[in-house]
Amino acid sequence: MLLNQNLMNEKIFLKFIFENPTMFDFMQTDYFENEYIKDIYKISKKFFLKYHKIPETEQITQIIKSSENKNFIDDEGNYKEDVIQMIMSTRLNEYDQNWVRESFETWLKFKNLDMSILNLVTYIKSTKITEENINDVIHNSIDIIQKKNSIDLDFDEGSDFFNSQDHISVKNIANPTGYNWLDRQLGGGWTQKQLVVFAGAPKSGKSQILANLAVKAVENGLNCCIITLEMSEQIYIKRLAINYLDIDIDEYDDITNDPARLQQIIESKKVSNGNGLKVPGIFRIKEFPTGSASTLDIENYINKIQDKYDMKFNLIIIDYLNIMKNWRNPNTENLYLKIKQIAEDVRALSQRLETCIVTATQLNRAGSSTSNIQMTDVSESMGIVQTVDALFAILNRDDFDISNGTIRLKQLAVRNVPPDETPETFNLNQKHLRIEEMNNLNKNIFNRSDSENESQNNELWNF
Repeated sequence: MLLNQNLMNEKIFLKFIFENPTMFDFMQTDYFENEYIKDIYKISKKFFLKYHKIPETEQITQIIKSSENKNFIDDEGNYKEDVIQMIMSTRLNEYDQNWVRESFETWLKFKNLDMSILNLVTYIKSTKITEENINDVIHNSIDIIQKKNSIDLDFDEGSDFFNSQDHISVKNIANPTGYNWLDRQLGGGWTQKQLVVFAGAPKSGKSQILANLAVKAVENGLNCCIITLEMSEQIYIKRLAINYLDIDIDEYDDITNDPARLQQIIESKKVSNGNGLKVPGIFRIKEFPTGSASTLDIENYINKIQDKYDMKFNLIIIDYLNIMKNWRNPNTENLYLKIKQIAEDVRALSQRLETCIVTATQLNRAGSSTSNIQMTDVSESMGIVQTVDALFAILNRDDFDISNGTIRLKQLAVRNVPPDETPETFNLNQKHLRIEEMNNLNKNIFNRSDSENESQNNELWNF
């Protein structure tokens, strides 16, 4: 029967789409079961994409007649204009608006799920699965389901220029990094949907910087998660404990052999947090084998932890970008494509999770042998620079840095603040694996220009 409940609902959904044209992006013609509505939807979508407006009933009728659509021709050769009129005459204001929206969303999500399952079955049946490709098949299967069902129908109207609340500066809603220099470079600190990358040569201190950023975050009451693909969880925990718990590096093994004593130190730190001002945030360290974890794996883990403990991570640290898995092209030998796609996926992950993600990357061969690092010295630089929100260089440590216990950082690119290529020098306390800002007096002594760096190196080598 033409006027059944299914038809009534599909009429309402069609009109809902007409009044919210962004829904065209989520809808497929086959989602409708009624052939009349299916044809009208197909005509209307094509018309909208061409003319950027919804066709009137008369325009739809003329298009149907000109195309001689057989669905709308009865046995006597007459067009069923009454059917077109009946479908197009639906008025949404006659229904509860919340019910319309919720019903449409439920219907669309079910259709997407149904279609994704069908696509998954087709993919599995048409793919020869072996021991070598089983992990890729799993990733692709997850992607088929995830892409089709990760739709957000919330209407985002964007920012209203004439609303003062929409002019609030990012720095006012950012979480402090624990370093004043870094806060200035980032326009306030860690912000949501942000990807920050530190570039350095091998053994330059990338993991040490990431660990210190994590400790500062937790000390400031933020929830932080470290994803390590290079070092084991145990090594990372040791480094963090030496820093956060203020344990001498030479005493750590003895203290950990006494669990009761170690737990007492941990609990006292959780209560006092050094100054008694902030409660430490949730701290998680998760190890994935090198080259095995993609953004899909990391997102799955993060969501499970957040759901289990009913919390949200303010900062996620990935150590590090180059040794992640590129799930889109797992077997590609094109390093530029690999790094670019991984960087894009990590930034997209920060947007989906609405958090800040900090990671590291390698310098290329030229960058590993110069004291004046530029963007072109970053491994597959353009693939990263085009994607990240902020890029910093860990300057190569010379004999002066090593003898004086310092490490230097330099801004290479930041989206929302003026460029500042002046390196900043930090104290590096190897006894507690701690990086701290220097006071202004020490800063004047240790901050050197690149020419002074080269001069100092030459003097050392000549000596």
